[in-house]
Amino acid sequence: MRLINITAWLHTDFACKSTYSLVMKNSLRKMLLLFLVVGVALSVKIPAANAKTEQQSMKYDFGEEKCGDCEWFVVLDGVMGGRSTGELQVHDESLELTGKISLANRGGFASVRTAYASIDLSAFKGVKIRYRALGQSFAFTLSNYRRFYLPRFKHALPETGDNWKELVLSFADFKKMRFSEVLGDGPTKQELEKIIRLGLISNDKKASEYSLEIDFIAFIE
Repeated sequence: MRLINITAWLHTDFACKSTYSLVMKNSLRKMLLLFLVVGVALSVKIPAANAKTEQQSMKYDFGEEKCGDCEWFVVLDGVMGGRSTGELQVHDESLELTGKISLANRGGFASVRTAYASIDLSAFKGVKIRYRALGQSFAFTLSNYRRFYLPRFKHALPETGDNWKELVLSFADFKKMRFSEVLGDGPTKQELEKIIRLGLISNDKKASEYSLEIDFIAFIE
């Protein structure tokens, strides 16, 4: 009859159990790590190939039911001593600038503009605007400088009377201007990258009452 070495058997059994426990722990660690990696991957939002960024769909949609005045505000010739007037009013679906242009004290303009900020328009080819203008023609402006006497880019917006008009303004058709002097053509891509202010300004040097109402301004590719 064969005798079993109890001590050896217990030692072997303990070693097997320890090895099994270690293998199970390593397997559990690997599984937990796998679940963690998969969970992180699922939580990451991957944009669709045709998704547009906020910059690529930049739009000012004026009106009480939309973005209000979209943080545009009035700038008048009073900054230079002029006496023109202007007031903004937000309607349900538009923003309206009304007032009177005066030529007194070498004045003669009214405008609505954005605050100074870094505005990169290099991804766009132009701007679409729906508006109506009475009493004055206006111009859309793009500024690279804070000082008023330095050049900016302008595109005319004709007077429309009471009728709404929708125009697409290509950046290639803008003119680089200093006051009424044309200095060159539209902005380069490098200049579009460094726009710091947008504006709409009266474009006739004449005394009159005026109204400019804007539905939306949208930059287009």
